[in-house]
Amino acid sequence: MNPALIRSRRLRINATGTWDQRAQAAHDGRTEVASIASGWGITGPDLDTVSLIASELITNAAMYAPGNLLVGVHLAPEGTAMVVEVYDGKPGTLAPTSTGDQDEHGRGLLLVDAMAAHWGVTATAHGKRTWAQIEVNPAVEVPAPSRATRRAALINDLIRCGQYRAVGATTHGTGTVPPIRALARTPALAR
Repeated sequence: MNPALIRSRRLRINATGTWDQRAQAAHDGRTEVASIASGWGITGPDLDTVSLIASELITNAAMYAPGNLLVGVHLAPEGTAMVVEVYDGKPGTLAPTSTGDQDEHGRGLLLVDAMAAHWGVTATAHGKRTWAQIEVNPAVEVPAPSRATRRAALINDLIRCGQYRAVGATTHGTGTVPPIRALARTPALAR
């Protein structure tokens, strides 16, 4: 399976612990989103924009709504736009705030507002979804993945996000993993 062929990916970020640990989790999430975008063929200023917007959305959630974050990264079928979305467990809305010249924080959503084609916040049953759409120019071409590739990516994402665990997939001294025989639902994510 080549993950670059999948147009939609999900990540789970454990943004708990100290401020520094949450900052590191946000950094790791941004790096993963940038890697996914790069794998889809997004380069140059568009990749920089994706990285910056992902950084702001993930950092905002990690710092002010700590917990398990779910991040979605989606490429439009035409390859002309990408959406980054972050789900966190803190209800409420977000809005850009005015900051003073000497303030060290508070500019993240102003940057998102300036650089994203569209962005918004949607209430969910367990908190909120903050998303931003980034235009990609020129459009990137991602061939349609096969059904087996889509299925493998979905199973991988479900396991990585902690919604399921593999049953029957164990390593055997050789470092090889036999095929997953089944998936078992894990308890709901801690909110």
